[in-house]
Amino acid sequence: MIINNIIAIIVFYFIYYYLKGLKTCPCINQIYAGNLEKVQEVLLGLNAIMLILSSLLQFNIFPFFKQFEKHLFKALILSGIVMLLFYTYIVYNTYYFYSTMGANCECANKWEKYYLYYDAVIISFTLLSTAIISIYGFMNYTSASKRIR
Repeated sequence: MIINNIIAIIVFYFIYYYLKGLKTCPCINQIYAGNLEKVQEVLLGLNAIMLILSSLLQFNIFPFFKQFEKHLFKALILSGIVMLLFYTYIVYNTYYFYSTMGANCECANKWEKYYLYYDAVIISFTLLSTAIISIYGFMNYTSASKRIR
């Protein structure tokens, strides 16, 4: 978990500076590039927090965690909704970033451009599968041996 966070921080760092360097590129829409730059800032911050928390959890620094265990399900639902909205925002901005980019935009033609594209495609599949599983789970959820409709 710690290694994954370190790798994610490194990748998001490169993407952030790629987007920051596109401010002088005339063939891209600066609004969507700026939005994606802010997204990368948030992702860098979240991964830094996750790195700290996973390091602390690995060394069992949180013995009082049992007190919050009963609220964990509510926190997971809330974080799932927030992440759904955040990922939708990422896909939206990435789509318009690519659709407004010039066909022969040399200043944006780097590996980070393709990473953003493939990341948005993977997020789109994740959002689609999450929606399908959520709808299926809602339609087939049983509580106390009764089907909810």
